[in-house]
Amino acid sequence: MIENYRMGRTVVPDIQCNRSIKFEHLHNYAINKLGVDYIATGHYASTSQGDFQERCETDKKNSELFHHQSLFTLFSYYLLLVCFSGVQLFTAVDPIKDQTYFLSTLKQNQLRRALFPLGSITKPQVKLIAVQQGLEKIAKKAESMGVCFIGKRRNFEEFMDQPLPGAVILLRDGSVLGEHSGVHRFTLGKRLALHSLRTGSHLGYFVAKIDSRRNIIYVCEGSNDPCLYATEFLIREPEWIDKKPVQESRISNLECRIQRTHPPIPSHVRRESQDTLRVIPSLPLRAVAEGQIYISKVSAKLLVSYYLRDVSLGLDRQKCNYSIIIYLFLNSSMSDAFYCHSRP
Repeated sequence: MIENYRMGRTVVPDIQCNRSIKFEHLHNYAINKLGVDYIATGHYASTSQGDFQERCETDKKNSELFHHQSLFTLFSYYLLLVCFSGVQLFTAVDPIKDQTYFLSTLKQNQLRRALFPLGSITKPQVKLIAVQQGLEKIAKKAESMGVCFIGKRRNFEEFMDQPLPGAVILLRDGSVLGEHSGVHRFTLGKRLALHSLRTGSHLGYFVAKIDSRRNIIYVCEGSNDPCLYATEFLIREPEWIDKKPVQESRISNLECRIQRTHPPIPSHVRRESQDTLRVIPSLPLRAVAEGQIYISKVSAKLLVSYYLRDVSLGLDRQKCNYSIIIYLFLNSSMSDAFYCHSRP
C-alpha cells in the first residue's frame, strides 16, 4: 500500500484487505483451525448461494456422501462444481451501502465460504433490528472510516509526513507554478490546496496527472477541464475464471463506473486484439486514476476484476490508454455465466 502511495496511485486499501486478510487469513484460520463451515460478514452484498447460504444443508449432505464415493467420482464432481457451479456476486438491495466494489477481487473459493446476511436489507433496517435487539448504543455508533489494519500506524504516518518536494506544472503550457511536498499526498481530480504556488486561478487548480518517476504534479484550471476526462481506454485481458464474455468482433453493452459512489454509465466493450479490450463509455469519465477499480455491468452479476495501472493521459485531451482492474457484471437474463479473479 505504501509503495502504491509512493508511486502516486489512488489507493483503495479495503479491496486488498478483503482479498488478503479478511477473506484469506481470517477465513483459513476459522475454517482450518476452528472447523467452521462459513464466515458471515457485515458487507452489503449478495451471492448466488443466498444471503444465509441456503444450499448449506445440501452441501453438507453431499460432503457426507463423499466418504462412499470412488476417487474418479469425486474428481468428476469437483470438475463439475468448478466449471459449472461458480458463485456469482450480486449488488446489495441498498444501493448507497452496496460494497461489491470492495469485494470485486475475491476468488471463487473465497466466495463459496462467505455469507452476506445484510445483502437483502437496507442500513436503516439493520439499525432498526439492532435497536429491537437491545443494541441501541451500537446502532447509534458512528461508522468506521479509513485504514484499520496498520496497527499504531507509526510507519505509515512517518511515510505520509515525509517531504518529497517536486514541481507543480500547468499542463496547458508547461509553466512551473510552484512546488509540492510529495506525489503521495495527491489524487487525480482533486483540487490543489497549496499556498506556495506562484500564481493563482479563480477557477482553482486540479490534479490532472501524476508523474511519480519524475516527481511532478501536473495541474489544470477548473474542475471540468477536458484533460480530466477519458473518452475511451484500453484494458489488458483479465484472468477469466470461465468463458470470455467479450469474444472476437463482439461488442458488449455494459455499464461502468470507476468509483463506488459514481452512478453507472452505459458503455461499449469490444475486443481489440487477443489480449486487449477497448472500453468506450457513453459519457467521458472524470479522474480515472491508477489504483482504482473500473466496474462494468448491465445488472448485478460479477464477472471479472483487474487492477487499474499504467494510466496515461494524452496531451490531445481526448483519449487515454489504461490497463486496469475491471469487474464486469453479466445480465441476469443471459444463460451463460462467467467468473474470474484478478492476477496476482
